Amino acid sequence: MTKICGFALLFLLALGANAQSYKVTSVEVAITNNLPKDLDLEELKTSIDEAAEHPKTRADGKMFYWKGMTYYMLATTYDSLANKYPDAIVVAKESFEDCIKFDDSRRREWAELAQDRGLIWVAIELYNRGYVAYQNQEYDLAITRLNEAIPLMDEENPLLIENNLNKNVLLELIGYSAVANENNDLARETFQQLVDNGYKESAVFASLSQLYMYNGDTAQALKTVTAGRDVFPNDRSLINVELDIYLKQGRSQELIDKLDVAIEEDPGNTIYYFARAISYEGLASSIRTDIENLYKVKPGMPEVEVKEFLGEPKDVTTEGGVRSLNYSHGSVLVNVSSGNVKKVSIKDESLTAIEGYLEKALADYDVIIEIDPSYYDAYYNKGALYQNKVSAMIEEMNAKGIYDPDEVAKYTSKKDALYAKALENFEIVFDNHTEMSNEERVELAKNMKRVYANLNQMDKFAEMKAWIEENE
Repeated sequence: MTKICGFALLFLLALGANAQSYKVTSVEVAITNNLPKDLDLEELKTSIDEAAEHPKTRADGKMFYWKGMTYYMLATTYDSLANKYPDAIVVAKESFEDCIKFDDSRRREWAELAQDRGLIWVAIELYNRGYVAYQNQEYDLAITRLNEAIPLMDEENPLLIENNLNKNVLLELIGYSAVANENNDLARETFQQLVDNGYKESAVFASLSQLYMYNGDTAQALKTVTAGRDVFPNDRSLINVELDIYLKQGRSQELIDKLDVAIEEDPGNTIYYFARAISYEGLASSIRTDIENLYKVKPGMPEVEVKEFLGEPKDVTTEGGVRSLNYSHGSVLVNVSSGNVKKVSIKDESLTAIEGYLEKALADYDVIIEIDPSYYDAYYNKGALYQNKVSAMIEEMNAKGIYDPDEVAKYTSKKDALYAKALENFEIVFDNHTEMSNEERVELAKNMKRVYANLNQMDKFAEMKAWIEENE
């Protein structure tokens, strides 16, 4: 075995260290003086990887910078190399971070380059990859890449400012990726963070409000959409979300007031008329429900049971041995002596109010149809409204005990006219609404068959019955 003297060993070690430094410099020279497409990037990768393993250069700031540059180019120059080295962009990121950590040069010029250029380029590439993943519906990958980019966002970096990139832009895309991936918790947390950051984007407020509604937090949903409307008072998506919240809360009159303003500003918007029509029907339905409950109170019922059923009255008056329990839409008259119900009285103005609200709803449906004759939901709702009017009329007859033939004849005439109007609208939907599912069309046909029977239109009844049997 040949013995190596100490001087020779030191010479060889120095030579090895110089060789590694030369490899770093050669990578530097190659990248500095050539376009990426003119480089043999895999050869540069081999050189810089060897330098990264050598004890003399593996903790060198300059080496880490050029390793970062080499791997950044591997990740971004050719698709074939990017696919061959899928983790190259992550290695580039880690190398630039190590450069900042280990650079001990006097002016730390490599650390400065890594901070102001290297990591910014990596951040832009990670964003691009996240965006492409989002476009390709690879939402988990999009979220991963965007989260990797967020810590690198320097809000004052000119390159990021030039590309309109910042943490909030990335968070917004994470939020939409989470929504698309049905990760509602992450989406809600992300959009809330954006709102807390003061991010001004109407779609973020709208999405966050809808997510709170989905989670059952109506109060927070309304708070969010209200904050959004303060910033974007005329944004249609926010207006629609706000209207939806009021509609689901049953706050029909407040909703109508807001819709009046929205329609004045955008009179051609069928959605607003449709929402207002539904709200008018909601007000009518609320009054009708109260009246139906009053009708269920029968003579002889003890007063205590009336209060248990209807709740405490608005006020109580007594006159001539009769106590009147006064409710919003009628009164229950009780014999003072017996404590039992004598009769129920319904306010005429309440019945008039129901009819008024329903007529307003019909008027809005007519406006919708005038604007868009193919808006078949408006025809359907008109038909259902007329049919519900019949149901209310029958309940009223039964509650009032109307048996006089002349009175019955009057009600029957009104009932048949309402049924005919209902059918007129149902038939338009049935004959023209091609986007209805077969199941929906069958259900509509069954309803129409019953109405034909009520009107004694037996030919149409038989025709509809045969259609149902063939298509059900």
